[in-house]
Amino acid sequence: MAESLGTGGAKWHLVKTKSGLVGWIKASDTDESKKLESFFKSLPAESFSIPTDIPEASSTTAPRNAIVIPVYMNGAMVLVPVTLNRTVQTYMVLDTGASYTVVSRQIASNLGLRVVSQGSFMTGNGVISMPLAQLDSIGVGKAEALNLTVAIQDIHPKLGGLLGLNFLSRYHASIDSRRQLLVLAPR
Repeated sequence: MAESLGTGGAKWHLVKTKSGLVGWIKASDTDESKKLESFFKSLPAESFSIPTDIPEASSTTAPRNAIVIPVYMNGAMVLVPVTLNRTVQTYMVLDTGASYTVVSRQIASNLGLRVVSQGSFMTGNGVISMPLAQLDSIGVGKAEALNLTVAIQDIHPKLGGLLGLNFLSRYHASIDSRRQLLVLAPR
């Protein structure tokens, strides 16, 4: 599903098993790891497309005071348009399994984010360490969170990162997959 570099330059692969389990596997010299490496090298540079504009949407079926955001569905992935520090627009994967929102290294650099500490994150294959920084704001439609701690890690070259629970838990979140909408209702 994805490939990333961890601390010390160690390569990790995000994999999904046939039974649906998702987790990170650290690259090594084993045959299985070599197969994963070969798989990622064989993928085309553009394994999926992302819309270039961020549309507006509304829904008459949304709860009162809810914020309705159009999303882009790519298989099981839900890509959410976000605005970081009120200046940078990108798409992030909605990830209810991620404790923290994650931004790519490129976006962190573009925003001038300063690493404030290191965080340890439990993955399917153990603990990995990622730099943490403070984001001034993250906007999803009209929903906005201020002073959000984010991890910095590359997920996919075309994506800005992962939209994690430290943002999502502020709302009752639901996805209307038929209409491709994310609905955020106040808690």
